Amino acid sequence: MDNPDINFSEQQPDEAAGHSWFAARKIRYLVIPAVSVVAAACAVVFLWKPGRDSRLSALSPNTASSSAVSSRPPESSAASSAPEAASSASPKISLATAAAQVTLGHASRPLSVHVSLAEQRVTVYDAKDRIVKQFVCSTGTVGNETPTGSFRIQERGESFYSDRVQEGGYYWTQFQGNYLFHSLPFDKNRQMEPEEAAKIGTPASHGCVRLELEDAKWIYDNIPRGTYVTIQ
Repeated sequence: MDNPDINFSEQQPDEAAGHSWFAARKIRYLVIPAVSVVAAACAVVFLWKPGRDSRLSALSPNTASSSAVSSRPPESSAASSAPEAASSASPKISLATAAAQVTLGHASRPLSVHVSLAEQRVTVYDAKDRIVKQFVCSTGTVGNETPTGSFRIQERGESFYSDRVQEGGYYWTQFQGNYLFHSLPFDKNRQMEPEEAAKIGTPASHGCVRLELEDAKWIYDNIPRGTYVTIQ
């Protein structure tokens, strides 16, 4: 910046002094900008070094260095598919059943019924331990467990309703006290309950063994009184 004490309009230097004064002015205006340019260039070179990107970014927030961009890890495809992977990792309820090894008509008597709490399956065997039928079921929940052990089929009926649990079922077959094989539950209006039907294959009952309607009817129709039932 010029010296504020100099007033170009008021001072009139002589000719010789004037030449040297103007020469000095030229040198001043040429050298100072040149030095400034060189200094700025050196600053840029100094800052533009590997590992100095953060400094350059601080000077110019809108300028992203190439190394800063390339050093950011790419979005993982595994991470982007995390919800999908999580859902696929969730246990799916299998409704598959074992194929029959003998028809009911050719089965050796007496029949027996086996309930697997771990697999949520009811399997009917003949006297030669061949599978006659297998059904997906729902046994008791925690605190309402289905009793384990050996039992015998007792009474049966077409339907029942429990005021205590506000539910009923079709085609019940008794194996111990109030514990029954029966259909998926219906409400007080005798309407099947979809939310309960969706639980088939998982523990969901108050202790009875729930079955699909046609499977409960099969037990009702074909398993005689006195048939052994094993639950484990």
